Amino acid sequence: MIILRKCYVCKKRKNIKYFYNNKTQPLGKSYECRDCANSGRFGGNREAALKRDGYKCVKCGITREEHKKKFNKDITIDHIDGRGVGKKAKDKNNSLDNLQTLCSRCHGMKDTQTRILTFTDASEIREIDNFGFSPKAIAEAYGTTKDNIYKIRAFKTFKTENLITGS
Repeated sequence: MIILRKCYVCKKRKNIKYFYNNKTQPLGKSYECRDCANSGRFGGNREAALKRDGYKCVKCGITREEHKKKFNKDITIDHIDGRGVGKKAKDKNNSLDNLQTLCSRCHGMKDTQTRILTFTDASEIREIDNFGFSPKAIAEAYGTTKDNIYKIRAFKTFKTENLITGS
């Protein structure tokens, strides 16, 4: 049996499987179909980024169709500058030159990477810390996490094994 639902944006009746899951909505699905939901994402540049990148991951080359078969979901779009998730719409850089197509695996690896700090970095961070910069600002400048900045503050002797490496 096919269940149809009307999209509140495009007004078309579509199979319920073309709506995103949303447990707070009737039938456990969103009010807008996937096509309409995706059209406004990334400042409307999602499809343009996919087309530019040939509908494949720019890192490993997996295609959109292969991705759907392997991960059971659409291929992802990534903000190169890392300012996507958790940011207000006005703070996101959704320009096409800041977007790239990544598979779930490559996107996850990119998002968990942090720079491994050296002893010199730790010494510089301790000096900078005396000037009152926030841990967030220091972490962004050194390409690491706030947790690492707090650990550098806490340890009088710097040990690399105390830091989060993103591995």
